[in-house]
Amino acid sequence: MSGNQEKLTDNAYWNSIYNPRVGTETVQKTSVKGRLRAAIGKMLGRKITALFDSYPEYQQWEYYFKTYLPETKGLKILEVGSAPGHFLVELCNRFGFVPYGASGSDRASRARSA
Repeated sequence: MSGNQEKLTDNAYWNSIYNPRVGTETVQKTSVKGRLRAAIGKMLGRKITALFDSYPEYQQWEYYFKTYLPETKGLKILEVGSAPGHFLVELCNRFGFVPYGASGSDRASRARSA
């Protein structure tokens, strides 16, 4: 950081948030649930799985984003704090944007370099 600015958080904080070994069953259940939902989504397709979205999620994707985001395939977008990346991937799949992400966790850095 330049000048008298200080970091608000450090990598250790973000690693504790996104490390699947930190915490207990909650993180593991979430990741299993996420993987299961993704597999079912691939089998059934987005139109069918959209029927099971929560109403706020439906509003977000089907109303707000479609209303306020430009319809420009190839548009470059940046998500700051993008780990683990599910939101950014969904934006790209639905709208054809080119994704960029920045995250302070080591896990995100390893995923990028893999």
